[in-house]
Amino acid sequence: MRNASLALLAAGVSLQVLAACDDLRPSDAGSPLDAGPPLDAASSRPGRDAGEIGGTCETGCTGFSYCDPFSGECRPGCGDDTACGDLELCDLVDRECVCARGAHACGAACVSDADPATCGDRCAPCPGADHGSAACVAGQCAVACDPGYQACGDACVACPTLGVARTSCRDSACVVEACAEGYGPCASGCCAFEHAAVTSPSSGAVFVSAAVFGGEVHLVTSSSLEVQAWFRGRPDALRLEADRGWGIELRGPAAILPPGVIVGIGQGATTAEALVTYRRSGSSWARGELPSAGGRDFDQLRCAPAAAGGGTCLFTSGFPVYAAQISSTGVPSRPPLRPGEIGADWELAPEDGQRDARIRVDSSGRIHSLFLAHRETVYRSTRGQRDNDPNAVVVTPSDPSSAQASELVLGPGGEPHLLIGGGRMGHVRRVGGAWRTEALDLVGHYARRIEAEADASGHLHVALLEGAGGVTYAHFDGARWAVSQVEARTPADLDLVLFEGRPVIVTVDADSRTGFDRVNTYRLP
Repeated sequence: MRNASLALLAAGVSLQVLAACDDLRPSDAGSPLDAGPPLDAASSRPGRDAGEIGGTCETGCTGFSYCDPFSGECRPGCGDDTACGDLELCDLVDRECVCARGAHACGAACVSDADPATCGDRCAPCPGADHGSAACVAGQCAVACDPGYQACGDACVACPTLGVARTSCRDSACVVEACAEGYGPCASGCCAFEHAAVTSPSSGAVFVSAAVFGGEVHLVTSSSLEVQAWFRGRPDALRLEADRGWGIELRGPAAILPPGVIVGIGQGATTAEALVTYRRSGSSWARGELPSAGGRDFDQLRCAPAAAGGGTCLFTSGFPVYAAQISSTGVPSRPPLRPGEIGADWELAPEDGQRDARIRVDSSGRIHSLFLAHRETVYRSTRGQRDNDPNAVVVTPSDPSSAQASELVLGPGGEPHLLIGGGRMGHVRRVGGAWRTEALDLVGHYARRIEAEADASGHLHVALLEGAGGVTYAHFDGARWAVSQVEARTPADLDLVLFEGRPVIVTVDADSRTGFDRVNTYRLP
């Protein structure tokens, strides 16, 4: 019968089954099979008080003991899990109590891996935090913050709540990542946009252009054929300077230069199109004209104001780029052709198929251009005729077909920032001498118009006219973007300027109830 028992043991049959065999008697006590834990209590699991071992298998075992089915005697050790403590299981091979899964030994006790007092494999409590309490997450110490606070590292920090849609951590600070509709990022977190509206006595405007000089915002609205109205004043108190009927005919958007010169593309006296300027003098308007070369039509206009008045304007025709200097009295002229300065007529980007061209001029006279061509976005800069910058870059969006608009912004030192609108707006800039592309997720919206400016710190302020509807404001503080929706309506056009260092978004739309155009300004306090 003993040979049968050996066979069962070899087959892995439990000792409880073997205990049912009648031939197992105490006389078997010297065989190698009955080798269990020694009787010496000191060799039991550390901290386990074996107690007084007594009784037999027939009368019942007492103390920390189990029934040895081979000898019929009670031996030190555990017989099942009930003999062990909390978070312990009985190891039926060694007859010792061991820590269960999800627990670990601290001294003589088993403690929970998920308890903040013994998190992971620790035997010391997790540190707490002001405005929060210690917590254990996936075996790692953490903090559970009080309402209104967010865990950033090991600290609980206060997060702004008014108008905030989403926050995140930057080192040990809680920062705003997105503001709710009608709010934009500001020093305190999110501030409500201050909205002001003025109704024009004209209707049909589809363009709006804005500029800041003389402590005021100057706005011009225009249609595809003529200037509609000119406003000026503080963003929340614009007043109508003049409305349609001036005899000013422009094709497309206009620009504004100090002290109040309106620049645009209009009908020339001797050519199909010309760069035209208007400056109000009393009740009349003085007109200036700079004819196009070769009778070409113009399709883009960008002006950079000069401190003493007037400024430099760049305009395109298909895509040679022309330059003009505008005096403070509104007289346009070709700039002189001197080494290192802007040429009068040169091929900045000879590729075909370009669209949405954006042009800027920096303080040194260098021309920067950005335009969409086929499925690429091309940036170039030049200082003279046919002088291509070796640092020119071609940017291919991750989804080239999604590129709908572009914008070029120059920082305080003339450093270029390239913005490419689509399902994911791309921000391309130089970092450490190399170009880096960052994505600004617009949640599937397509930006079909982008206007942007850089403040004195080099931080970007961006207004987006989205194809899916609405106006969005985005701010880049040098490390990350914060995004918020200004309004859900879709205006005809928008522009963005910085007034007293803060962004002002200007839109123009048609009021269906009155048939008049309404100019809206949105400003962060």
